[in-house]
Amino acid sequence: MSATAPASSAAPLPRRFEVRRDAMVVEGHALADIELAGYLVGRPLGSAPVVVVVGGITASPFPFGDAASSAEAWWPRSTRPI
Repeated sequence: MSATAPASSAAPLPRRFEVRRDAMVVEGHALADIELAGYLVGRPLGSAPVVVVVGGITASPFPFGDAASSAEAWWPRSTRPI
């Protein structure tokens, strides 16, 4: 006999993620002390496909909303199980 656990309907909490570089060249321009930052939502890195969402100047960094900051969702959540 087998059983399955019901999928959780709770949204995963976003986790801040940072990548730092001492130096980088972008379109011929040398940059120093670079920090790129964003938020991870969902499964840990390396355990699922990665989707990068880059928002415009008016977009929140939380496309699915964020209860902690009261940010509203601007990308509707899928109703399909992942």
